[in-house]
Amino acid sequence: MKIYLLAFASIVTSLAILASTRGNLFDDQASRDRDIAFLVDIHLGHGEFADKSTTFVSQIADKIGSDLEMVGARVIDQELFQTILLGDLTERYETKTRKWIKGLYLMHLNSREIQSLAEYARSDEGRDLLNMTHPLDQKPSKRVAAFFDGPGRPIAERMPALKTDVELFFHEQSILVSEHISMARVADIAERPDVVAFDDESKRAEAVAIMRTLHNEIDYGASLIPN
Repeated sequence: MKIYLLAFASIVTSLAILASTRGNLFDDQASRDRDIAFLVDIHLGHGEFADKSTTFVSQIADKIGSDLEMVGARVIDQELFQTILLGDLTERYETKTRKWIKGLYLMHLNSREIQSLAEYARSDEGRDLLNMTHPLDQKPSKRVAAFFDGPGRPIAERMPALKTDVELFFHEQSILVSEHISMARVADIAERPDVVAFDDESKRAEAVAIMRTLHNEIDYGASLIPN
């Protein structure tokens, strides 16, 4: 009986240790996920990313408006024009970007490295440096060098692989934007007399038909993709 009791006690102890280890693992993962979520917010500049996306779309809308004037048309409701043109693009673009950044962290960095970056990002210097809505080459070179010699060293060491992932991502985002802000979409808007007016109304149908044949030969969407 004593042997059975000892064996049972050993099993209970093992289960307790396993449960504790599993709990610590979940705590570590939760902490890592909080760090990544915080870093993503820092990278996207909180609301700055959405603001910049809206600014880019406004620039594209201005370009499309200028092109419409060449065929005797003009935008008469700029706000509605941009709303229809933009649709849910900003939300889709940001959601995809957030998911991509999180994936990069999980693929290339371990929990300790992520924690170190998050701690750095909580400083004023780190928050400014890691805000990706402002190009890195516009920031003090000494500060950038110090970052890559410090908490950013794991990023510097993995830069070739990261660069490949970044190029692939921006290519995918370019496709997303170009498909959204397509000539077909512009043609749909040009059909609406409450948004676009033609000097000669009889030319509307002809102009819209021509737009639909262009597909995406005019790539307005590429204007949204940073260099």
